[in-house]
Amino acid sequence: MAKNIKILDCTLRDGGYVNDWAFAHNCISDTIDILNRSRVEYIECGFLTKNNNGSNRTLFSDIAKVNQFLPRNFDIQKLVLMLKASDFDISLLPQVKSDCCNTIRVIFKKYQINDALKSAKDLISKGYKIFLNPTFITLYNEDEVKHLIDEVNKLSPFGFSLVDSIGSLDKKSLNRYIKLADEYLDRNISLCLHTHNSLQLSMANAQEFLNSNIDREIILDSSLYGMGRGAGNLQTEVIADYLNANYSKEYDLQALYTILDKYYYDFYETYRWGFSLKYYLCAKLGLHTDYGYYLVKKCNISHSRASKILSLIPKEKREIFDKKLIQGLVEKYSNENFILTK
Repeated sequence: MAKNIKILDCTLRDGGYVNDWAFAHNCISDTIDILNRSRVEYIECGFLTKNNNGSNRTLFSDIAKVNQFLPRNFDIQKLVLMLKASDFDISLLPQVKSDCCNTIRVIFKKYQINDALKSAKDLISKGYKIFLNPTFITLYNEDEVKHLIDEVNKLSPFGFSLVDSIGSLDKKSLNRYIKLADEYLDRNISLCLHTHNSLQLSMANAQEFLNSNIDREIILDSSLYGMGRGAGNLQTEVIADYLNANYSKEYDLQALYTILDKYYYDFYETYRWGFSLKYYLCAKLGLHTDYGYYLVKKCNISHSRASKILSLIPKEKREIFDKKLIQGLVEKYSNENFILTK
């Protein structure tokens, strides 16, 4: 049974898909402070990006700008930022400094592997600790996973993540990816699991991950109140409670409940992420969550018609959201003459 378990809270980064990363200064600083006091091990504070579009958002064009939100005597080793492959000029980053974020997660789609590996290599040369986060891991076959991990091992990053972007992993498929990753990934590299709750299996998958007898540091991504796009993510307060009860961890749950009361329940009331059959159907069909988001937020259409429309999205359009495609399908098949049969 895995013992070296840590939580990486990604509320201020992944949760930002819900509110366009507009958390406000006090919310950002209070969230970091409370997560720190709750003893969560890693706190992902946002994206490094060339397009920050304003202040008091968790999008940063300058790595040092994160420091304005940090509490006094904050352990900088806890701080994490993410960047998308090809979306940030690594040459703009300084050599790593002791008083700035030194852990960066590089996120990338399958077609961006080479760009991501180059970005990671450049970051490592500047002294940064790196996670490599391949999105849509369920779109990789076994040979592709092995090849990717072989390239990852050459860089020896701090961590490697299994990112279930679609939220379609179940027990059987999750264990297949865990086994591949643990068998081929160098022992000194941490293994992280990032899930989406489209099938309502985030907690079950977290438990399965914990029970997988991995002899390395393992990290669970989560967010406060599960804040995240579509059906949301694994809830920080829930997994923290589970780890306290079953793995002798000592997360401060009352601190987490305090920040939920202060900000995050109001966010939920405003933006309403969580279960929807349309998100569930997207996960079952292997579709980008935004197809479900479009059907939930942008048009009023029955679940039966949504099911048929989603089934018509071609394989080559599943990974990347195509707004014109879903708009066209809705316009074509939402009238009452559309026969819901195969």
